[in-house]
Amino acid sequence: MKGLTSWTYLGGAEGGWETNEALAAEIARLNALIARIEDDLLLGTPVDLATHDGGQVLTGPYRTPAGEEQRPKDRVWVGSLLCGPDTRVIAAANHIPASKPDLPKIEPATNITIRVRLPAFLPSVKAYEVTESAVAPFPCIIADGAALLKSDVIEFGRVFVLRRHITARAAPPATSKAMVAGSGSASP
Repeated sequence: MKGLTSWTYLGGAEGGWETNEALAAEIARLNALIARIEDDLLLGTPVDLATHDGGQVLTGPYRTPAGEEQRPKDRVWVGSLLCGPDTRVIAAANHIPASKPDLPKIEPATNITIRVRLPAFLPSVKAYEVTESAVAPFPCIIADGAALLKSDVIEFGRVFVLRRHITARAAPPATSKAMVAGSGSASP
């Protein structure tokens, strides 16, 4: 579920999500998003096709025998699902470092490009962003066998769908009546 969900700190969530309005609203939002791509997700098989250029960020702090320590981790986590021969689902999540005992400081990941390798049988795709309220077209550049999705900001997580783009085929060349009649050549 990582990438389709994000950890959200909500103090006082004791008693279950049903008693916390903010958490219940987030669960409802997530369920609505998933419902929009449910058929794709049912076919989904994890594949390692997506990367990003977001760099790294420090995690933690972790307690170690030597004291507290921070470790580098990808700034953005990306994952991809192969959903039949024509569709890919891509999830991207901002890494939010833990900050116990304080509330986490959420710094959005900015200017991120997600690169999704396209197999030879799927050379062209159209991209869509999935939210709880819509599946909307999203700008996508096809270059060097990959789909590039450029995101100005990823605060928590974003979900994208890449679908096969069927280009219009050129019309067959016009034939003259003489060729159709079987003469083998067109008359001037």
